[in-house]
Amino acid sequence: MFAYVEERARANPHIQLLLSLSSFSFSVLADEDTTYVTVKNGQLQLSQVPPLEKTNFSLIASRDTWAAFLSDEPGPGFQTLSTMRRRHHMTVEGDVGLFFQQMLLLEMLFSRLDAGAQEPKPAQAGLEPVTGRYLRLNIQGIPHRVYFEEAGSGPPLLVCIRLVVMDGNFATF
Repeated sequence: MFAYVEERARANPHIQLLLSLSSFSFSVLADEDTTYVTVKNGQLQLSQVPPLEKTNFSLIASRDTWAAFLSDEPGPGFQTLSTMRRRHHMTVEGDVGLFFQQMLLLEMLFSRLDAGAQEPKPAQAGLEPVTGRYLRLNIQGIPHRVYFEEAGSGPPLLVCIRLVVMDGNFATF
């Protein structure tokens, strides 16, 4: 189920750098199946056999949950490991602090958002019917500038996206 992780680790120089700075092991549980992942000496190894040393933490989810995460177009709550944990689709047991310390590496290893990506087709030349604008507001004496885009017609729809953290959360009003 997770064989692609080893290939991704070998092929990505950014992941190689993070692996060289890390030494830990964890398990990924999918119902009764367990995959053990060991990061040591800049290398990543997957195995169905438990390592000699105890794993530092475990990522636990059902087989259906992992399938949703690994699909070409994961639905809301299944796009990233952190979102799956936050939405209670996956639990982390063991050294949760180490899990969070290694979050960037884990997300880079397991991310499948590009799995179904195809080469983009060249776009036809032309303008899109989208207008971007800035709204200047004065809130409690403090000037603010809010960027928004307008497109189409019909009842107003406002989508607020916070860009402070990289995740799939957004609010629609």
